[in-house]
Amino acid sequence: LVKCEPPAHFASLVSFELSIGDDGQQFSTSGLVYEYAEEPWVVGIEPHEGPQDGGTTVRLALASGDTNAVSACHFGTIGPLTGRAAGYGAECMSPAREGGPVLVSASSNGETWFASEVVFEYTSSAAVYALTPEIGSVGGGTAVRVMGTGLRGDSVRCRFGMEVVPGTYVGGDE
Repeated sequence: LVKCEPPAHFASLVSFELSIGDDGQQFSTSGLVYEYAEEPWVVGIEPHEGPQDGGTTVRLALASGDTNAVSACHFGTIGPLTGRAAGYGAECMSPAREGGPVLVSASSNGETWFASEVVFEYTSSAAVYALTPEIGSVGGGTAVRVMGTGLRGDSVRCRFGMEVVPGTYVGGDE
C-alpha cells in the first residue's frame, strides 16, 4: 500500500502513475486516471430542523463543484453518511444525535470536506398521547387537536394512514 497526496490543480482528469526506488526516473504504465474536482459546499438546507431520533431527509442546496457527484454528508461530527445527488443539490438522512445545532457539510469522495456555516437543529422528538376527536368524516376536513410533548415547529405534518397533510402549530404541549 502506498499513500500519495496530490498537489493543487485545476478541475480536470490527469493520468496517474507510480515510481519507486529510482528517484522518479521510471513510472508505471497503469493507465489509471485521477480526477481533480471542485468540492461542493452547502449553502442552504431544507428542513432546518429534525428530531433527535434522526431519519429526516435533508435537502442540501450546493454551490460550486459537481452537485451530481455528492456521495456523503456530515452532520456535526457524525459522518461520513451516504448522500445522493438530487436535481437541486443533494439529499442526506439525518442521523440520531443529541439535541442542538450542528453544521452540515457535503463531499464527493467522503474524505474531503469544506467548512459549512449551514446549521441543522436537532429538536426533542414529539410524542403524541391523544387526539380530539378520534373519529371524523370519510369526507375529511375534521379539525383534529393533537396533544403530546415536544410539539413545536413551523413545518408540522400529520399522517393519517398513508396520507400526509400539513398541520399548524398552535402553541404549548397541551
